[in-house]
Amino acid sequence: MAQKEIDLGLVRGPQGEPGKDGAAGKDGAPGTPGTPGEPGADGQPGKDGVSPEAKVERVDGGAEITITDATGTTKVTVKDGEKGEPGDPGPAASFEAQAPLTLQDGQLSIDLSGYASATDIEHITDCLADLNQASF
Repeated sequence: MAQKEIDLGLVRGPQGEPGKDGAAGKDGAPGTPGTPGEPGADGQPGKDGVSPEAKVERVDGGAEITITDATGTTKVTVKDGEKGEPGDPGPAASFEAQAPLTLQDGQLSIDLSGYASATDIEHITDCLADLNQASF
């Protein structure tokens, strides 16, 4: 039997569901930088600045705080609080150190490094200065 070709034309069926998205592609190479634009126009001049001033003044029964800024002057009075009860006595202070004491050319000196705080050293230095002024 002989075969016969039949032209059925274009046959379309119903549209199917969309397929899933594919994987993202690689980033492209960076582009070349553009040419700089023209400078912009000058901006408006700024307003004059105002530096606020603050003052605290002792007044009868408290302190008065005065603040002056661009909007004007504001004053606030802070009253002293009431006297509180006395606290318990603190522990007795003591200071012991065996620091080298030197008398050279009529001047008394002491090496306090590692023995006392900065406040102690300042006090002892003042006392030594008084001693060095004295005549024996």
